[in-house]
Amino acid sequence: VRQLDHMVICELMIPGYKYIGHGHSKTVKSAKKKATSDFLLFLVHQKELKLETSSILEKIKKNAKDSKINPLPEINESKNVDKNLVQSNWTIIEAKNRLKTYIKSHEKNCYTTNCTVNGKYYIVKMSIFIEELKKTITVYKTDVSQKSATEKCELSLVRKLYALGLIKHCLTSQKKNEKSIFNFFDVCVNNDLVNDVYCLLKDLNIRLMINKNTVIQKGETFLLNHVSTNVKAPRITSRLNEFSSNVLLWIPPTANWNAWLGIQINNSKSLTQLSNKIERYTEKKKKSLILQKRIKDRADLPIFNKKHDILDIIKNNSVVIVHGGTGCGKTTQVCQFILDKYIHTKKGAYCNIICTQPRKVSAISIAQRVAYERAENLGKSVGYAVRFDNINPRKFGAILFCTTEILIRKLKNGLIGVSHVIVDEIHERRADSEFLLIILKNMVQKYPDLRVILMSANANLKVFSKYFNNCPIIDVKGRCYPVKEYFLEDIVQMLNFTPKIKNLIKKNKIDEKQVNCNLMVSKAYPINIRNKVALIDEDSHHLEIVESLLIYIENKLKMKGAILIFLPGWAWISELNEHLEKTINIAKKFSILPLHSTLSRAEQHKVFKSAPNGKRKVI
Repeated sequence: VRQLDHMVICELMIPGYKYIGHGHSKTVKSAKKKATSDFLLFLVHQKELKLETSSILEKIKKNAKDSKINPLPEINESKNVDKNLVQSNWTIIEAKNRLKTYIKSHEKNCYTTNCTVNGKYYIVKMSIFIEELKKTITVYKTDVSQKSATEKCELSLVRKLYALGLIKHCLTSQKKNEKSIFNFFDVCVNNDLVNDVYCLLKDLNIRLMINKNTVIQKGETFLLNHVSTNVKAPRITSRLNEFSSNVLLWIPPTANWNAWLGIQINNSKSLTQLSNKIERYTEKKKKSLILQKRIKDRADLPIFNKKHDILDIIKNNSVVIVHGGTGCGKTTQVCQFILDKYIHTKKGAYCNIICTQPRKVSAISIAQRVAYERAENLGKSVGYAVRFDNINPRKFGAILFCTTEILIRKLKNGLIGVSHVIVDEIHERRADSEFLLIILKNMVQKYPDLRVILMSANANLKVFSKYFNNCPIIDVKGRCYPVKEYFLEDIVQMLNFTPKIKNLIKKNKIDEKQVNCNLMVSKAYPINIRNKVALIDEDSHHLEIVESLLIYIENKLKMKGAILIFLPGWAWISELNEHLEKTINIAKKFSILPLHSTLSRAEQHKVFKSAPNGKRKVI
């Protein structure tokens, strides 16, 4: 007998029986009666006693007394008792699940439940009509908690159903320490498979259950002889599961899954029906004159000459590297090539593409550009996802541009519902990009139907190709505008610039190991220019040079276009921004716009808008 909160638990054990009779009540006497009654029902179910026998109760009491069964020690600390206490070899959770299963499988049986309140106690009544017996079973339970009363009622009802032989015995009493018996069988396997298995076991540092010397060769097959072993199979299984868990799950697009939100959805249509709907929508949209003009503009890009080659090589390879020069159109066009082909072949819903970009600004701006080229608003066939901001595309047949960090976060639960992954700007070799490539390599080895496209304008692509098992590389020529370079000495000569005192090199600051590149000016420049450049401190921010250069471009060159100023970090950006806004001549003629990843999307989006009339945009 033991105490559990306000309840007394009694367990009855009789030598020769593994079954334990359970009873619970508010008093010890009542709990013992219920435990005895529970054991009685067990004996009736085992057909060892008849239910009509009048002296059964006395016989059980006498047997228990003669056997001198000691009651279980009382437990005063209710915290040490498991809430899922096993009663009649059923736990509360198992009884609840078994009752649900029984009700579902016997729809003709009428099941009702009712709860009433009497003072501080809840009274739960459960009734079930048994079609086979043409009778109704009813149980009542009370408790200060409605949940506890319901659970007790379910447990009591399951015990009665079990006593009547309507449900099977619960096997919770099976000993956990019982050793499992493993049988060995002779099997025929291929030679290559044998070598792969032993190499895998060696890599995982697993002790071999069967020595390789015991494998007998017969022709082109091998027989594994019966070998006894002391190695536990569960240990090997867990190690293999640990190894296989390193590869993330991939599932192609399915009709009941939203790949962008990572949730299951209710969809009555199949992917084929959805594909036909997308194809009809696209064909109808092609009649638009705006879209026809934008498709014509896209056709002028150099990458359009390689469209069919790119699609063929992607179709036949799990991993493809696209090496395209700057301005060839690879970032905006490759994803559209793939999606348009799927839509044209009435398989649009089977295509969901994720394109990664290293920065938020590029992910948003490229998504807007692709949506513009498709004559759509964001949220239809094109969307984006960056930190704290996203516009998801339609559920099927779409392109999502996102940062590398967002994709890695999505991969936490696997890559489900995505057919293609495009990783752009792989030459930057950032830590998150390298980590993503490691994940994708493992995934394409396990799932060859997954398509991965890597893109770069300038990189040692042979390193990436070798890493991905010598995957193919396709080259696309770029289209760059003519660029003319001016160095610091050219600017000093052009502006006739003289550095101010605060920007002069201080001798006490010069490090002997540091090389001053401003002293390495070619002798082709006049001596006075070389002397001026040599006086400029390399560590200064050169704010006056930038200011003078902007005025020179506006007044002397008189060329159209915006000006980009690249600076190393937000501190320099904010300092130059404040300096230019305080300068009257600059503020009147220029629209100064800072751009940094820490700015809001609205602030970043300003750089894509046209400057006010009469002003030049400076970013």
